[in-house]
Amino acid sequence: MRTWSFDRYHAVIDRDDAPGPVTVVDIDDASLGAVGQWPWPRDRMAALVDALTRAGTQVIGFDVLFADPDRLSPHRLADCVPDAAAADALRRLPDNDEVFARSIMASRVVLGHGSRAPATGRGADDRPPQSRIAVLSPDQTLYTPGIVTGLSDIPTLVRNVDVIEQAAVGAGVFTTFLDSDGVVRRVPAVVRVGETLQLGFAVEVVRVSLGARGLLLHVDGNGTPVGLTIQGRTIPVDPDGRIWVPFGRSVETVPAHRVLDGSVDPARLAGRIVLIGSSAAALADLYLGPRRIAAPGVKLHAELIEGILGDRLLSRTAAATVVELAMALLGGILLIALAPGRRLRVQILLLAVILTLIAAVAGAALLGQRAILDATFPALSVIAVTCLLGLAGYRQEERLRLLHQRQIGRRDALMHGIVEASFDTILSVDARGRIATANAAASTLFDRPAASLIGTALVDHLEPDPPDMPPLDTVAPLVAISRSGSPGERLLLRTGRSAIPVDIAVTEMVDHGETMFVVVLHDLTARRVAEDLAQRARQRLEDAIERVEDAFALYDRDRRLVLCNSAYRRLFGSAHEEIGAGTAYAECLRAMIAARNAPGSALEEPEAWIVRQIAEFDNPPPPMDRLNEDGRWWSVRAQRTREEGLVSFLVNIDAAKRREAELDASQRRAELASTAKSAFLANVSHELRTPLNAIIGFSELIRRRTFGAIENPRYADYVDNIHESARFLLQLIDDLLDVAQVETGSVKIEDALFDVGVLVASAFRMVQTLAADRGVTLVPEIPPETPGLRGDPRLVRQALLNLLNNAIESTPSGGWIVTRTALDRRGAMRISIEDTGAGIAAETLAVLAEPFQRGDHPMIRNRSGTGLGLAIVKAFMQAHDGTLELESSLGHGTVATLVFPRARVVARPRAAVTG
Repeated sequence: MRTWSFDRYHAVIDRDDAPGPVTVVDIDDASLGAVGQWPWPRDRMAALVDALTRAGTQVIGFDVLFADPDRLSPHRLADCVPDAAAADALRRLPDNDEVFARSIMASRVVLGHGSRAPATGRGADDRPPQSRIAVLSPDQTLYTPGIVTGLSDIPTLVRNVDVIEQAAVGAGVFTTFLDSDGVVRRVPAVVRVGETLQLGFAVEVVRVSLGARGLLLHVDGNGTPVGLTIQGRTIPVDPDGRIWVPFGRSVETVPAHRVLDGSVDPARLAGRIVLIGSSAAALADLYLGPRRIAAPGVKLHAELIEGILGDRLLSRTAAATVVELAMALLGGILLIALAPGRRLRVQILLLAVILTLIAAVAGAALLGQRAILDATFPALSVIAVTCLLGLAGYRQEERLRLLHQRQIGRRDALMHGIVEASFDTILSVDARGRIATANAAASTLFDRPAASLIGTALVDHLEPDPPDMPPLDTVAPLVAISRSGSPGERLLLRTGRSAIPVDIAVTEMVDHGETMFVVVLHDLTARRVAEDLAQRARQRLEDAIERVEDAFALYDRDRRLVLCNSAYRRLFGSAHEEIGAGTAYAECLRAMIAARNAPGSALEEPEAWIVRQIAEFDNPPPPMDRLNEDGRWWSVRAQRTREEGLVSFLVNIDAAKRREAELDASQRRAELASTAKSAFLANVSHELRTPLNAIIGFSELIRRRTFGAIENPRYADYVDNIHESARFLLQLIDDLLDVAQVETGSVKIEDALFDVGVLVASAFRMVQTLAADRGVTLVPEIPPETPGLRGDPRLVRQALLNLLNNAIESTPSGGWIVTRTALDRRGAMRISIEDTGAGIAAETLAVLAEPFQRGDHPMIRNRSGTGLGLAIVKAFMQAHDGTLELESSLGHGTVATLVFPRARVVARPRAAVTG
């Protein structure tokens, strides 16, 4: 169908006789008769090229292959001449191929390459041809030729004699391919020769005529060719890399012998593209085109060149397949949407319309856009869909007919079963008001067999509700109920036991010209019981809500009040009687504002506050405390219900707010008292240090007998007691001053870099005498590579001294104390002091770092001290952003660890404390 469309296009279009840019120099039968049989000597071919060059031709293309050296060259003829002198003279003459090559070099000549070796001559040429093609992907990336798919493969080429080949400015492959019917419709634009891509002869002539050094082959994402670009001119190609030839132009033709004898006006050749080929029957270079008329191959190339330069090419790209599929799909959808349920002739008419549209689209694309569309697939597709729809419709009608017959047979039984299975009583009543049929449920409702109801008047079993209404008569009530459009009416049914409330629904119908009534009776006894229970449950709920002291309200999803208690109504002030169930949420808020039961912002901008509250209705905020304008505090809580309503609670918290204020005041007073105590303690301690220093100094002079001996030995003992007591009291005052600084927050540190090992050694020297007196061994385990610290070395030394003094005092004679340093996995510095002392109980360890706390072991309990040492150490570590860790148990010693954060660890301290 695709080739048929192509052929029909060329059959209906008129031939274009306007002169094109190409002239064919035809080696016809007359030229063979005038010049001689083929092949002509190459010097004659050179003369032909020279004549065309003098005429000013633009490009000369040879649809002729010069694969073998000229057999009529003088040096070849010399081998056949017996006269030696004549043979030598012939050998001195120029070679015909060289003469031809010089003529070619003087012009712009394009040669041709063949894909098959000639009947006589040399075979295929294995020399790698030069490629002038670059491959460009959709993302503008240059690819290697190996990715291109679908091209015609030519393993090797038959090329021209080297001297002639090298003289030409270009060469293209003039091989053509026949369709299955023997007609030439497409010519390769690009072929694959081994590992390279080569241009077709016509495209190569166009390239040379446009002066392009190369061209771009555009491919899609799969490597399939979509087009060529030469000097901004686009040439569409099909997925096989071929061009559909635009047949129909009248190409100007000049016999070759007239060019040789100079009888052709040079103006006819000036500036034109000249193709040299042959139409002679003896050379067999003929082909069949779409019109089924034999034409020479050179004319095929001429028409293709004129089509390229005149933008007259037909194209079939990958998009054509998409369009064909779309036409098939749309045609099928139209049939599926419109054809089912219609008569056969309507379906056939619809099919004809769709086929006409498909043919019109294909024709419009071909004539208007020169795009070749294959209408065969869409047409066959819609025809197949039409047949399937017709078959499916017939089967559907047959199936429905059989199904309808079966349904008719089962309808009565089914309806009878439904009526009998109904929990409601279903009666049929005739025009006289007599019961004609009754289902099984009637036996239960009437408290008598259903069969006994047949023939009785329905109104005899009914009475009005309430009973003081007028009595019912004949069928008038049934007609009234049926025509009222009401789904039911409440009546009382008289039975053997009592009067039962029922709903009655009546449908009036005509059966074979006789009026009938279908009556449905529904027992309302259970509903009344349920309504009574629901009413009592609601009453209990309202009583419970009313007894809640807090304000409570429930709103529905439409922001309307459902119910609330009296505490909530009091928030409305004088408007509480006007607000009830169904009042809008916004109106309730306005009543609260009017009663001044709203915050001050609500009174200043009431509408803005109401808008915010309505916005929070769908997304309630967390519980919050609210101060109303009247000075009362409320705790406001709101939650969404499952029905997307809102439950609101308002709890008066005035008493709680008063207690909170009293607690805040008490706490402030306690803090002021503590601050005053700490300040007083610091002042008193400072005043006591001056006389204590005097006592210590004078007692030291007396102990050393600086101004003479002490006559009474008892005075010496007194002096020692005075000196020791004064030093103890001074240490106590220093601790109290440190505690006062801690409590007032006046502990300040000076950041400096120091060596941990030097600082620990300094602390050891200061307690060495005390440790020796108590028989305790001090063991420092400080690695040389221990990093330094940034902090206040005075406070760190004081912390170490406090821990060492505690460890010495709690360690018995013969024990030892080890000081270690290490970095934990987080990079923090840990300085630990481990002793073999009495240890500390777990319950005491938790509070030991608090001021005035001491261990309860007998050995610790009897020693002097205030219990401030660890509290001071803890405060000093907190000033360094560090911590104090204690690990101990009774009888197993204690480990006290100073932990400094990673930010205070320095790899190489620039300064060191030497103690």
